[in-house]
Amino acid sequence: KVAKEKALQKEVFLDQIDLANKYNKPLIVHIRDASSDSLEILQSHTPKRGGVLHCYNADEELLSLANNGFYFGIGGVLTFKNAKKVPQVLPKVPLERLVIETDAPYLTPHPHRGERNEPSYTMLVRDKIAELWNIDAKKVEEITTKNAKELLSKLEASDISRDEAINARTTSVKIQATQAGNHIVQTGVSDAVIVALSTLA
Repeated sequence: KVAKEKALQKEVFLDQIDLANKYNKPLIVHIRDASSDSLEILQSHTPKRGGVLHCYNADEELLSLANNGFYFGIGGVLTFKNAKKVPQVLPKVPLERLVIETDAPYLTPHPHRGERNEPSYTMLVRDKIAELWNIDAKKVEEITTKNAKELLSKLEASDISRDEAINARTTSVKIQATQAGNHIVQTGVSDAVIVALSTLA
């Protein structure tokens, strides 16, 4: 059963990459416990418009995706007192490939952890990045803003049909259902194609 579900996840993932390529959209990917398989797929089927590793899991083997047009999304986890992996790996992420995320309403940065997250708290993430990189916070703001604008400039008006969008989301729901509630794949097609992979390996 596990092998069958894994094969289905890969099939749907490839479909989402095809969808992103068809409509010239960046691919937003959330990877959990699936780095090796995801890396293999993204390197062999590179999205034409690149994308973002949302809530980057600090797995060093994924750093090479910077060469495939991917940005690395960093959020509140970086500021957590018990955070170890993300602060250690962050200096290895190319600054020109770094974007700051909220992931609101979750993953609120310290010292507001436990509260509802909001965009204004991204300044706390910015400050932590500046501390770890030993550069001015304003410089981090300028670089990550430039990166975000470059990413967003890839978002073009899409002629994707309503039926196609519904079918993509329906596929997503079916995959989630096969995983007994485990969050596997979700798809958005208005601005980007969004895929979440969990325990694919």
